[in-house]
Amino acid sequence: MNKQNVAEWHTLSKLQATDEVLTKRCGAFDIIIAKNEIKFWLDIVRLYLGIKVNNENVTFFISTLQTADDSIPRMKIEKLVKSLAGIAILCKIEAADTKVEEPKKEGQETDAAKTAEVNHKETVLVFCSALRNAIFFGQYKADKTPVFEKINLFLNEFGHEDRINNVDEHEEEIESALERISEEEESITDEENITILKATDSLIKAVKLQGEEINVLWWIFGGYSELAKEYFNTISIQKMCVIAAKELNDLSRFTTEFYAAQPILRKIITLSKDADKSKTLTVKECVDSITQEFKNTLLNEKVSSTIDELTPCLFAIKNSGNKGWEKSLSFDITKKLDPSAISMQFYREILFLDSI
Repeated sequence: MNKQNVAEWHTLSKLQATDEVLTKRCGAFDIIIAKNEIKFWLDIVRLYLGIKVNNENVTFFISTLQTADDSIPRMKIEKLVKSLAGIAILCKIEAADTKVEEPKKEGQETDAAKTAEVNHKETVLVFCSALRNAIFFGQYKADKTPVFEKINLFLNEFGHEDRINNVDEHEEEIESALERISEEEESITDEENITILKATDSLIKAVKLQGEEINVLWWIFGGYSELAKEYFNTISIQKMCVIAAKELNDLSRFTTEFYAAQPILRKIITLSKDADKSKTLTVKECVDSITQEFKNTLLNEKVSSTIDELTPCLFAIKNSGNKGWEKSLSFDITKKLDPSAISMQFYREILFLDSI
């Protein structure tokens, strides 16, 4: 952990901390970032955004900090906890983006080395997506720490990593191994076996990518929605914003965004009914346009309990059966927005729920 960064983030959060306090808190953050449960980190995100949450994850977070640092008060610490949650998020992102060397001798593992054994990246991708989704309506203001900046950088850098295949990198090595075997009639070496396994993995990924792209292209050119059982040009643009998001996610073979998701959604929306007359829409109009049956599909038992302020558009659907529901939300769903931006937000929220 970079203690200098932690000190800088304290300063930006307007937290007073001596060098001794920073050392203690860094020790606590080492323990916290070693936890890799997605639900734990989603609760830390909620703490940072000021969303009310009170469970064992919050208890662990606060008690870990208080055990390490007795200067943290026991009562009325909401603002402090919120700031420390933001710093913890930054530390976790830093851990996912940092390679730590493994210990050289058995039995002499450092805290940093133990942390290195945790696959931070997948967890960070999920909670970064949650943070990005949560601020869609601008209802949460950024503080002085670079949390929002860091999540966007991380998502841009690693968001499509699982879609990268390295087939070409192994081609020459495999050809060389085949040539050697044909001439020397010797068995494949362990190193060659590893190369073949890596190449096979890359080929499987390449086939999945190609299959995904073909399915999406047929969906666009076919102009037909399996969910709505209608052609695109008979579906209202409000309804299409939600349906297209769900169908694109269903066609995906990965848990990260399709490369050209927004242009594809924009194309589908232009093929919908009255698309040329609707330059802007509201999320409320989109929610009101879909049937209760389709709402139930989006709010199925598997994901319903996870839908809250971290998925604002789906949260609006979840609350849409209540009286005066649009006024009970902490964000404005009557704000006029670009239809493709709304559809992309629905897509990201549906994808986020699938990823956890």
